[in-house]
Amino acid sequence: MAFTERDKKNLQVGLFLAVVVAAVVLYVHFVFLSRANTQDKNKIEQIQNEMPELSDRLNDMKLMVSKDGEIREQQTLIQDIKKRLPSDPQETEFYTLLINMLKTSGVKNKRVRPDEIHPTAMYTEIPYIVEGFARYHNLGEFMNLVEINSKRFMRISGFLIENADEHPSRHPVKIKISTFTFNEP
Repeated sequence: MAFTERDKKNLQVGLFLAVVVAAVVLYVHFVFLSRANTQDKNKIEQIQNEMPELSDRLNDMKLMVSKDGEIREQQTLIQDIKKRLPSDPQETEFYTLLINMLKTSGVKNKRVRPDEIHPTAMYTEIPYIVEGFARYHNLGEFMNLVEINSKRFMRISGFLIENADEHPSRHPVKIKISTFTFNEP
């Protein structure tokens, strides 16, 4: 079978068109798709760079969730401390607690007087000076009752023990007790 001139021309035009279409397809593939491929590679690299930070944040969140019980415990503890740190001095309650502790420990009270108040940003320290008489054991018991008081936060800021010649076993004492109020922000 022989090709006519017309068939040869049609075949040449067809081949030419096929080569042109193939060239256009290759051009589109390499120019546009390789750009998209490069952009995709850049995005993948960016995401891979962000992964450690995101992984750390996820681990932090998991840790917080796992410590939910501990956080609730801390909130309960803070509420208990707020109860022991009232927002006003409540002097009557303080004096009632002090009288009960003095009676329980056996320390004889001579005088109680307030001292200079020391405010800070979070709390206010309200000191009192208690003067009286006590044996060493009774004084230690009283100090312990002050320090472990569950109804109000108090501490012994200082104390002075002297000797009395007329009563050698009962010593004149001065005890500086500080109680605190919480300053609401």
